[in-house]
Amino acid sequence: MQVESGFTKYSGRVPPLDLSNVNVCARDSDLRWNKMPTSISASTTSSSGASISKKPAQEIQMGSDGLPIDPRDWTRADVWKWLINLAISEGLDATPDLAQKFPMNGKALCLMTLDMYLSRVPVGGKMLYRDFRVRLARAMSL
Repeated sequence: MQVESGFTKYSGRVPPLDLSNVNVCARDSDLRWNKMPTSISASTTSSSGASISKKPAQEIQMGSDGLPIDPRDWTRADVWKWLINLAISEGLDATPDLAQKFPMNGKALCLMTLDMYLSRVPVGGKMLYRDFRVRLARAMSL
């Protein structure tokens, strides 16, 4: 992996996610993957000759805030969007540093403890933790 010359302080590491040039789609029809079929079923044969069929791909349900309902389906961009939206709605400082403190997807957020949130965001970490856990509990109850 080569690191751009502008990121010399990140030599040997992955530079932080920069979402400043990300465009938000205004409509669902603008999404690239919206044109693809929603379910794919395929059948393969294993080495023993038995037929293995794959389950159809599940469609990701989106919430009213534009994020997938299940936080385990969140990408890094979704995590960033959740952080910024929650910071603005709760009156926290919505700085670019906030997104850089959570360079992970939704599955990684599931593994974080309250102390991990508090070490990244001392003021507001508990609120972030609770909001994420409520969303996760709702998704798991569906």
